[in-house]
Amino acid sequence: MCIAIRGSGRRTPTGAARRPRRELGIRSPDGYLPCHYLASLGNASFAGIAADAATVATWGYQLYGGRILPATVTTAMLTQPAQENLAPGVGYGLGAQVFDGLATDLAVGHLGDLAGYDSILVVIPARTLSIAVLTFTNGNSGRVQQIVRDLLSALA
Repeated sequence: MCIAIRGSGRRTPTGAARRPRRELGIRSPDGYLPCHYLASLGNASFAGIAADAATVATWGYQLYGGRILPATVTTAMLTQPAQENLAPGVGYGLGAQVFDGLATDLAVGHLGDLAGYDSILVVIPARTLSIAVLTFTNGNSGRVQQIVRDLLSALA
């Protein structure tokens, strides 16, 4: 099962959604903001994915659900080798963040944030569930984990 939260579906942001780009001085010739442009620079690993929420959720479901890589590699991605956390409740496996306390089962994926935008991909392999949340934060960053908690509560 894949769950995704999407915006209005407009391909070219308008109004307030353009503000962070102007503040950063980023020129976006293709109208996508900010991912397509930043990803095209080649050195911006933080913007390496340009996709809608449904595509991100599907990718996470396939990647962390063991449908793309060998089982040993998938297991390494989902295993946090040390107890140190990257941030409160967020550890790191092999290229994947391991979320502690986000769900009752193992929850992995990745957080993302960039000048006015927050995102989270959470996959719970035991529930065959993948959630992608992409948000425009307008200065109110850090809410994506709570959105996932609320979604999981509603699905319980």
